[in-house]
Amino acid sequence: MGKQCLKCGYVRQAEDTAPEYECPKCGVIYAKAEAAATSSAMGTDGPVAAVRERSSNSGAGGISVTWIVLAVVFLGVAWMGYTGFTKYKAKQAATQAAEKNKAEGERLMKAFRENHTNLLLTVLKGQLKDPESAQIRDLQYYETYIKGEGGFRLARIARICGAINGKNSYGGYVGYRDFYATAFPPPSPDAPIKEYVFVEIFNPEWDEARKADFATEQKAKCADVDAEHQVGKP
Repeated sequence: MGKQCLKCGYVRQAEDTAPEYECPKCGVIYAKAEAAATSSAMGTDGPVAAVRERSSNSGAGGISVTWIVLAVVFLGVAWMGYTGFTKYKAKQAATQAAEKNKAEGERLMKAFRENHTNLLLTVLKGQLKDPESAQIRDLQYYETYIKGEGGFRLARIARICGAINGKNSYGGYVGYRDFYATAFPPPSPDAPIKEYVFVEIFNPEWDEARKADFATEQKAKCADVDAEHQVGKP
């Protein structure tokens, strides 16, 4: 069977007189027709077009990968933002709770200070001949603690000091005298608190030795109350 032309489809016959490299019917050179057919199969521009086509296909795939990468990055950023926001809200809530607890603690401490100051002043004024005539100056408030094992605070002790003046039986003021007043915490809620309030008003003629003795007495009272708390603690 003779050679078939890729351009016109003619099959060369034995009696054809045209050169063997040329189609007898359309005159196309077989090699050129074959080259053209190969180029057509690869692309309109031959090998270059085929490369372009492969690049185009690769580019299409590249766009998909790019979108996937962008999506992953976006999700990562979104997750980081969410976790960061969650941590921020948790920290904010913890800060608000700490501030609330601090404010509540300060409120309770202020209430404790005011209540015990008023209690101590009431007991202190009751030592005078005329409690209503009491005059107080240089008033100071401070606290100490009864501590248990390891320094654990078992109870709080309220103290005030200053100077007090009041009228005598004749209606005249006797002059300011130093005082100390201490409120020890009762060992139980049922115990009358006034039994644990100790007040001392110093006479002007007292010397430093008497004041030292008073300090020793206060320490002894503190030790007694401390012992009661040690026994009564849970």
